[in-house]
Amino acid sequence: MRAPYPAIPLLLTLAWPTPVFAQTINLQPGGLAPTRTLPSGASVSPRDQNKTPLGINYSDCISDLRLTFSATLTGFTSGQQLQAWAGTLDCRVNENRQSQTAKCWPVLAQSIGLQANISVDIRAQDIVSRILDSGPAPTYTPAPSTVCSRQTTAGATNVGVYFVWLDGALNALSGATSAVYNVPVSTRGPDAPGAPSAGVEDTALLISWPTVSDPNMLGFRVYCDPPPGQEGVDASVVTTDAQTGSTDATMTLVCPDTGVTLADSSVEDGASDASVDSGCYWIGMNAVDSSVVGSGCPSRVLLSGVDQASIDPKYICGSADRTQAEMRLGGLKNNVMYTIAIAAYDVLDNAGPISAPTCEMPGAVVSFWKVYRDAGGLAGGCALEGVGLPADVPIGLLVLAGATFGLVRRRRAR
Repeated sequence: MRAPYPAIPLLLTLAWPTPVFAQTINLQPGGLAPTRTLPSGASVSPRDQNKTPLGINYSDCISDLRLTFSATLTGFTSGQQLQAWAGTLDCRVNENRQSQTAKCWPVLAQSIGLQANISVDIRAQDIVSRILDSGPAPTYTPAPSTVCSRQTTAGATNVGVYFVWLDGALNALSGATSAVYNVPVSTRGPDAPGAPSAGVEDTALLISWPTVSDPNMLGFRVYCDPPPGQEGVDASVVTTDAQTGSTDATMTLVCPDTGVTLADSSVEDGASDASVDSGCYWIGMNAVDSSVVGSGCPSRVLLSGVDQASIDPKYICGSADRTQAEMRLGGLKNNVMYTIAIAAYDVLDNAGPISAPTCEMPGAVVSFWKVYRDAGGLAGGCALEGVGLPADVPIGLLVLAGATFGLVRRRRAR
């Protein structure tokens, strides 16, 4: 009789469980950021490091930017699905994808094809739309460009892009390793600062503005009309005199107290017509006609609440970081009326609307000594200058000093 031992290895083989490998997805390279491309295939470089380089802003959204994710898959078998979802809650949780108050929505029309190496394009607009979506997750429908303008408050929201392993009933597979990439999203810039104020200096304006309380704000842009260095050189805009009907394609001289508007052909020398008085000033390439001068600052471009995206960058004449509330604009021309406005931008480089404008003319600062000498005074001020007081001390300061000095002398005489 044969011993039964030879059958034992076969029985052990049949009883031994077949190994099952867990499904995994590894974003490449090493879980780092996706590449950014336009529908044309052109690549889009990340922003500067201080501007949330790989977040989605309004410009990304409206240009229909695509985020391309590369990944490797392991352990998958037939009957399983890998889907891409996005939302503000964890999309690996079934309830967040399936309930009537779901907070996750599909961002692809179909499941991702299962193979060792995959590349997946996801539209920025589909990610942006998940900030404000509500209700149960529908069948995928591409988000329209109007979602780029839906955000009503400033600030960024993190939207997670989830690659989730699902079974045939669309429930998350137990033990599977999904992947998530969090995308900061903001499509609305900071609110407009308050209107700036401007102090007059020789060929310069010292502007200041109210502080802004916004933790997402990164800095300010200053806008000037006309831009410094371009006063009167742009002939694309023709201004019209309301009184005479004459036009001037460069600079226009406005006299608010007389209602007279005269064009000067030699604007670079600052000459003005002798028939008008000293209350006149020059307005620049985008000047409104004299019928509305006096109702506001003379600019067709820098209007309160205008979106920065609609303003030609040539009007940017300065910038400041979020901690600043004033700056000096130099290189201006005296007796030219400049319209100035301020606007803020955030950590994703979204540009907010511009402030209400202010307008002012640079001019020579008249010192006490100049007025004194022009009036016939003979003392040169050397004695004062010799003890450290400059020759062009402002009049008001010297008047105050003189009054104080006189008061002291009277007191001593008593």
